[in-house]
Amino acid sequence: IVYAGVGKTDIEIIEALDAGVGYFNIESEEELENLIRLAKQQGKITKAALRVNPDVEYKTHAFLKTGKKETKFGVDIERALKVFADYGNNATVNLCAIHVHLGTGGKKIDPYVEAVEKTLPLIDQLRSNGHTIEALDLGGGYGADYESGTVPSAAEYAAGIVPLLKDKNIKLILEPGKSICANAGIMLTRVLYTKQGGRKKFIIVDAGMNDLIRPSLYDAFHFIWPAKVDEKFVPRQREKDLRLDGTEVVDVVGPICEGADFFAKDRA
Repeated sequence: IVYAGVGKTDIEIIEALDAGVGYFNIESEEELENLIRLAKQQGKITKAALRVNPDVEYKTHAFLKTGKKETKFGVDIERALKVFADYGNNATVNLCAIHVHLGTGGKKIDPYVEAVEKTLPLIDQLRSNGHTIEALDLGGGYGADYESGTVPSAAEYAAGIVPLLKDKNIKLILEPGKSICANAGIMLTRVLYTKQGGRKKFIIVDAGMNDLIRPSLYDAFHFIWPAKVDEKFVPRQREKDLRLDGTEVVDVVGPICEGADFFAKDRA
């Protein structure tokens, strides 16, 4: 188990120490000092990975980018050497891995390849400075197939990443998250009303942005379709611009008193 998060509380850290997690992903020097303090207090020895920002451009919504320098996550890759110099020989928390997380919702392999290419020289330098680096955690953010056939497969990611790590004697950790489970769940909602507003038709449903905030927060696409339809209206795949004869373009919206309370706009 890898424990990540920019705002771990003392109670959460102690519970994780008691559970014996594999690595704490460290976001800052202050967090690392706190982990050392709590591990000593609990009489535990644990491992940690320093989260570094390789400053790679990750094409996704601005709110979902986490691997640039100007984020609240991790430390600049240039600062990592000093963090290891200051804390790399601690007897309580073994800082022995590097963590990278570029963002969420990406649909390209290139940013991960670039991140590995930028991170490997850091690992080489840390090792030459006497530090043991046993693992590279490439994090998550791998795009979920919300729209059929729009994200790389696991084999395609591997084809780009694995050759870079050959003969590097390092364990690779991945956090696939929603890329393997997002489409395992659905949200079922009921149509309350239909209404016309100017040239727009609205479908008002009983679920709202409090149930699924991604469309309004990230402009995220989620496929929407009636639960019961004639066979001729059964879609073969999930598409943003799916057009079938007999369908009409509508906005699907919720009941909350917010203009942002929508699930889809101009959707057939």
